[in-house]
Amino acid sequence: MIIAVDPGKNTIAWAAFTNQSLIAAGIKTDGLVSWVAERAGIFSRVIIERPQIYPQSKGDPNDLIDVAITVGLCLALAPLSTIYRPREWKGQVPKKIHNERVIAKLRLGERQILGKLAKNHNVIDAIGIGLYYLGR
Repeated sequence: MIIAVDPGKNTIAWAAFTNQSLIAAGIKTDGLVSWVAERAGIFSRVIIERPQIYPQSKGDPNDLIDVAITVGLCLALAPLSTIYRPREWKGQVPKKIHNERVIAKLRLGERQILGKLAKNHNVIDAIGIGLYYLGR
């Protein structure tokens, strides 16, 4: 079983896969340290997005420090990890188009798992990075 993670400043979006299939997804907004620590041992691999600074970004680049801390925590707790920069796994495709592509790759049962979370771009990114790792 693997878990794919899209870390944020105050959240962790995640997607769990087994046998090449999405089995669960969600977003965690509090207790990030304990959440990661409790689950680190149940996954054979953690797939995580590495923070990337974009000079033209409108966001506060200091926010990436918090994201990097979350990534470091995940790496420390789950040594069998694979890290991708955003451009490595999703290129420079606009978010709306990329989200549609990720959802289109999901099987019917997997789309049902996504459900109401389909509007959360962070969860879609977690699923997308997991699908990329799985070669789907």
